[in-house]
Formats: sequence, C-alpha cells, structure tokens
Amino acid sequence: MHKPSFMAFCLAMALVGCDEKHPELPDPGGRVSTQMSFSLPGSLFRLETKHNESTNGKLDYYFAPTTWRPTGWSLWVASNVYSDAKNPGSDPGRKMKWREGRTAVVRSTHDDSFLSGVKAFIKANKIDLEINYLGYDYLPRSLVDDYSRSRGQYFSQYGENCEKAYKRCADNYFLSPLDRYRGGSRTAYKDWVEPYFHFGTSQMDKSYKEMFVSKGGAGDEKSEFYDWWPTMVFLVNPDGQVVRAWMPQTYSAASVGRVEAALIEDLNISNPKVDPSTVMSQPAIDSYYGKYFIESGIENLLDTLGKILRRNG
Repeated sequence: MHKPSFMAFCLAMALVGCDEKHPELPDPGGRVSTQMSFSLPGSLFRLETKHNESTNGKLDYYFAPTTWRPTGWSLWVASNVYSDAKNPGSDPGRKMKWREGRTAVVRSTHDDSFLSGVKAFIKANKIDLEINYLGYDYLPRSLVDDYSRSRGQYFSQYGENCEKAYKRCADNYFLSPLDRYRGGSRTAYKDWVEPYFHFGTSQMDKSYKEMFVSKGGAGDEKSEFYDWWPTMVFLVNPDGQVVRAWMPQTYSAASVGRVEAALIEDLNISNPKVDPSTVMSQPAIDSYYGKYFIESGIENLLDTLGKILRRNG
C-alpha cells in the first residue's frame, strides 16, 4: 500500500500539528494552564454485574457506590451518555451556529473506536495505564423505573470493538452525574469544565479563542455554550493531578494519536509501536444537554403513530 509522505501527512494534520519524532502522530495538545487535582462532579458509582438465577444466569447490570484514588497513571474519558438533544437550547435557529447533535448510539460508536485505539496502543507498548469511562449526565428516570424488566441492560451501550460497557477497553465504567446549573447537590457543569479551558498564544489559538467567545464560552452558566456536553478526556498522573485535558470546547479535542503522543512524551516511552490507521479516531464531540434518548424514542414513536392515524383517519 502506498504510504503518504511525511510532508503530505503534516499538511493533512495542519490543524493539530505534526510531531517530527513520530510522523504518524499529531502534536499531543491538551495542555492545561496549571496542574490541578482531578475532581469528580458528585458521588461516584461503578457499573457492576451479577448473575441472575431467575433469568437463567443472565447478567444484571447495576451501579454500586464506590470511591476512587490514584494508584498510577489514569486516563478518564468523560461522556454525556444518554442525551439525544440535537442542538443546545430549544431555538431551532441555533442550528446555524452548532452542528447537529449525534444520537446516543452513534456517539457511543465514536467513543468505542477511540477507546479501542488507545487500549491497543497501551497493550502493544506495555504501558501501565488505568482507563476509566465516566458518564457525567443523569441516569434517565425511565431506565431506573424499568429496572425490574430490563435489569440494567440499557445502562450502557454496546461497542463493536470494546463490547458492552466498553469492558474490553476500560478498567472501570463509572457514573458521577453533575448539575446543569448551580444550586444543586452536585458540581455545576460550567464549574467543572471551565478550569480546564486553556488557549495558547499562537495565531491559531487566538482564532480558537475568538470562536469560543462567539459561541458564548465567555458567558455565564446560562449561555447556550454550556449546553454543549461533548466527550472530554483527562490524563491524570499518579499524584492525582490533571496534566492533560482534551476539551472540544476549546478546539482541543482528543484523538487516539494525541493521547499516544502525550503518553510517549509524559511517560518517556522509547521506540513506541504506533498503528497509523487509528490515530485520527476521536470520541464524540457533537453532543448536547437535554432530552434523553429513551424519552426521545418514545416521542418519535408516538409522533409516527399519530401521523399514521391522521393519514388513515
């Protein structure tokens, strides 16, 4: 197979830079203004399984309260798991400024590809890295109410590469819901993400900052900007400090290649094995706070039935 030249690859990667030491990889990005302790927005729960004898030993899924402390390097993939909102807020005109949100199922495929790429890299290079998947939105009430029938089967998505609950790629599947606005029992969304917003001093960074401001990132917590709930990725050192934060909100989204480049640099990995076919894989970006996919699916079904009845009436 013909391989693109180093220069051609760099041109293709212009927005994220190109690492001369490892031409397969982009610049790691994800830089933070100051290192700070990684904090969770609220109480922490871990997705667990148990065999249910009444259903012939099939697995029940449930969230059990837990705690976490660093025991080494860890990568946190924080995701809006359940929302099915198409755009921030409720004004259809906002679609001119925002890309349409992907469904929860489609977003899970992006997270799955990203996780599998990172997992393959750390396995190939024998890196001791804990991978934690973190859902930061609420568990839909309908899923809780339906537990006696569904037994938690829909608490997580199924990944083609990582399988259910990303069990082949993530060491833990956590849930720690935050609040959209201040005043609740959990950390508000803006308060949780804003400390990780960082812009460099290059002309490109200045352009990113202008776009950030134009979308409302400099506004208060009521800004539509804070309805943007993408997948964010954090690299945490053994002391529990965030050393990299890949935030789509500042146009510094994670990719497999960026994470690989960061691990090579921060963990001093020599002669790394890199699979160029996975470096561009990114987790979900177009994701917004709002309607849960279960309720959205029911509304779509009722709407379809209504159209059928009106047509046949």
